[in-house]
Amino acid sequence: LDVNDQIIKVMSGIENIETKLKSYHKLIINKSEVICKNLVDYGNYYDLQILEKIDISGECELIIPTNNNETEACFINNKPVKILDNYLNYKLIDLNVDENHEVIPITEDCGVWHPQEGVFNGHYQPREAQKINRIGQLRQGVLKAIEDEKYSPDVSKKYVVADMITGYGVAESVKHFYSIYGGELKGKRVIVQGWGNVGSAGAYYLAQEGAKIVGIIDRAGGLINENGFSFEEIKELFLTKNGNALNSPDMLSFEEVNSKIWDLESEVFIPCAASRLITKDQVDRMINTGIEVIAAGANVPFADPEIFFGPIADYTDGKISVIPDFISNCGMARVFAYLMGNDLEKIEDEAIFKDTSDIIKEALKNTHSNNNSKTSISKTAFEIALNQLV
Repeated sequence: LDVNDQIIKVMSGIENIETKLKSYHKLIINKSEVICKNLVDYGNYYDLQILEKIDISGECELIIPTNNNETEACFINNKPVKILDNYLNYKLIDLNVDENHEVIPITEDCGVWHPQEGVFNGHYQPREAQKINRIGQLRQGVLKAIEDEKYSPDVSKKYVVADMITGYGVAESVKHFYSIYGGELKGKRVIVQGWGNVGSAGAYYLAQEGAKIVGIIDRAGGLINENGFSFEEIKELFLTKNGNALNSPDMLSFEEVNSKIWDLESEVFIPCAASRLITKDQVDRMINTGIEVIAAGANVPFADPEIFFGPIADYTDGKISVIPDFISNCGMARVFAYLMGNDLEKIEDEAIFKDTSDIIKEALKNTHSNNNSKTSISKTAFEIALNQLV
């Protein structure tokens, strides 16, 4: 990052960088130079207002060139940078906060037993004994090691409910979509965007149901197999992740996979990376090669500046089936509700996963009963949800 002739080393993990930044700053955004002003320190991140109007639709993560020509997310003083501009799409860089190891210890120090305690108290208004029991269920259930082989790629590795449940919900939403709207999941070709907990788990459960994963695109590269990876190959890719990143000796570069994957013949797309990445061009290319349904693992997956439902989302919803994020990726939120809303004699894998699947199925059945068309599914689901809230 070249800031008014000052060279600042900027990348994740660098601590205690001391420099005084002036009013205007040059940054590289999606390989385009822009002029920024108003650097404001908000404690956890910096705000930068972009002066020059450029098209950064799609992925808007700030990136910088490094010595080996790779790119890193842009951090200043170990804080992520957030673009603020009403005319541009923007995305706050994922902080990769670990709730279990980083958030819960902080809340415990403040006398709060679980981050969801406020929601629980406000919604259920529990008696003290009930509160103790159900908060205990929350703590135990979310971190429960999965023992049922049906739900874990490897029970010996002790994957917990929180690792798998959101991706499971995404996969179940696709399965229920075909059972309700017509068709069969088995044999459907799937493109996966993102290989973190949600994308890798979603791919695992879809492959378990007989779907064929034909393409995976992750932040560092990806894989393509037009004939479809076997279930065992997807399982191995899950087990050999490098943290939350795809790891394979056969991995294609990001540029190569990004140029090819949107033109693969496929029926299912699960975007499970960051928010606001899917462009209209990518949608059109997938439609041209037969895409039938998009099930969002990411929140607000389309590259619209609107908070919930912008023009790209609306366009896509009118062309193909789009299962909205608040249905398809509700798994973790549903687990919270299940554990908070019931006094359970025993916390079991089957009951937790079945509850998530059943809730998603009922939401899709309700949407179908209001609109049995395979288009405008998201719009219909939003109307139902808003009517329930209001």
